[in-house]
Amino acid sequence: MSQGLTPEDRERIAEEERIRLKTQAKEGFKMLGKMYLVAGAVFLFVMICACLFFLGVFSK
Repeated sequence: MSQGLTPEDRERIAEEERIRLKTQAKEGFKMLGKMYLVAGAVFLFVMICACLFFLGVFSK
């Protein structure tokens, strides 16, 4: 596989691979952040609804 590759070529390929992995990780964290944001909003909404429901039930 590595026939004809100079050390410079290997270093360049390794650097490109590192950059690709970094950008992949950044995209993954962005997606994870959006997921947590949506999950947090849904959780907050459900908790508010539950509080309003219990206030309505126990205020009688």
